[in-house]
Amino acid sequence: MLKSPRISVALSISFFWILGYMILYTYITPFLLDMTGMSERMVSIGLFAFGLASLLGSQVGGFGVDKWGIPRTMIGGLLLHSGILFLLAAFSHSTMFVLPLLMLWSFFAWSTGPVQQVYLIGMAPQASGIILSMNNSIVQLGMAVGLYSGASS
Repeated sequence: MLKSPRISVALSISFFWILGYMILYTYITPFLLDMTGMSERMVSIGLFAFGLASLLGSQVGGFGVDKWGIPRTMIGGLLLHSGILFLLAAFSHSTMFVLPLLMLWSFFAWSTGPVQQVYLIGMAPQASGIILSMNNSIVQLGMAVGLYSGASS
């Protein structure tokens, strides 16, 4: 399957998506403490809300791929994801804006996961279990590299 350029590119998207997410995620707590001045308690509450947004984003991504299709859901989620990162940079000192923006960022970041899985299954329907296992392995590798990169800098 890795000989197929389409599958290799799709798996590399999974890798780089989660790599970038994990690098940024490494710095979430220091960012919230230092840039916004949040208390440690508020950071804990914020991270909990961040996790809920991830869960909801994954659910909406699955719904979106069924309702709007792969391209519209993927492109829309990635554009909103990217736009929110720019807004985070612009409003990084405002607790009032940062927490909702981080929740939206997490929501749209995780909305792409189910879309990517459906896309991969469509490329190899006869080997859906294998392609999803490969994707999961690539995601785990991206997490490891992203966390290592973030922690080592």
